[in-house]
Amino acid sequence: MPFVAWLAFTAAVPGSARGYDYPIEDPYLATVLGTRAADRAVVPGGVPFERRELPRVAGPRVPAVFWQQDAIEYGLSAQAHRAPLIFVIAGTGARYDEAKMSGLGQAFYGAGFHVVSISSPTHPDFLVTAMGSHVPGYMPVDVSDLYALMQRIRADLEGRIDVAAVDLIGYSLGATEAAFLAERDARERRLGFEKVLLIDPAVSVYASVRRLDALLASSPGGPETDLDALLTHLFASVSSYVQSRGRPPLDSEMLYHFAGERPPTGAELRGAIALVFLVGFLLALLL
Repeated sequence: MPFVAWLAFTAAVPGSARGYDYPIEDPYLATVLGTRAADRAVVPGGVPFERRELPRVAGPRVPAVFWQQDAIEYGLSAQAHRAPLIFVIAGTGARYDEAKMSGLGQAFYGAGFHVVSISSPTHPDFLVTAMGSHVPGYMPVDVSDLYALMQRIRADLEGRIDVAAVDLIGYSLGATEAAFLAERDARERRLGFEKVLLIDPAVSVYASVRRLDALLASSPGGPETDLDALLTHLFASVSSYVQSRGRPPLDSEMLYHFAGERPPTGAELRGAIALVFLVGFLLALLL
């Protein structure tokens, strides 16, 4: 779900609504549509991005289907001068080079940081190459694997970049992991994080998953939602609009026009949000 819009959704809580000027008031609609081009922050273009690799960690035998994953990849956007280094941890099922991570990397590079981007422990790449147990989901183990990987990356970049300080940021599940990493580093001081930013952390992952389940249960069809029927319903609504408009470009602007002419119901929006998260998470586990 769109990163900036989700920030707007979490900001619109009781007590902070006064003076809230995000142009889309409905939080579900804001989540589905994302941020309009006119409202997006300006980030620098031409940000350097290097894909780097480290050897896969030792652990249980890796299934043959993952033969090509013999190294853990991470992303580096390096300044040409001395600068603070910031580690960015992806959210649930996300890879280090996906869209939200690229946006954060551009923003922090533009602010003067060296940026290191790391996949979520729930992404297959991390699970196979950087996790000793190959079983994600238990926070102490996930954080230990992340902390070990960060130390390996720090050593890998020794002499490659000039580091003034080390900071940390994560979004969604990555933000929750960043909180645990900050606590651990405060005790062990192996990396020495000076500043830590948490964007939309899951205070309780179990509670977050239950909320998403509740969204699906309140979508068209109710608690006994047929996923095939829900997908068919959502695609039929959009496809009829596309055909009536002479096949417009399938981009975010098309979604804005579609929502303006044929406002989706709350049930449809809740179903779309839950479905996208569910399908994305299942694909991350299966691929």
